[in-house]
Amino acid sequence: MKDKILYSLILDGNTLLADYPKKENLKNTILDEIVTTMQKNRKIILTTNKGNIFYHNGEDKTVFCVVTPDTNKSEVWLFIHQIEGL
Repeated sequence: MKDKILYSLILDGNTLLADYPKKENLKNTILDEIVTTMQKNRKIILTTNKGNIFYHNGEDKTVFCVVTPDTNKSEVWLFIHQIEGL
């Protein structure tokens, strides 16, 4: 699975816990444009020909994950739910 993750960002409330690999422009866009406008407990999948974007804004943690187009959706949601449980 780790070879299929192109980018991941994890927040606890408004505190950035991690983002990898470091992509400053993408991180700033996510923090400024996407996370601030999403409702709590929303799950979203956006698909493109370059990759799929998974987003979950839970009660405490927000996880944003960009994966290759061939990545299994259930694997990504499992990854996201495991992160939220930490």
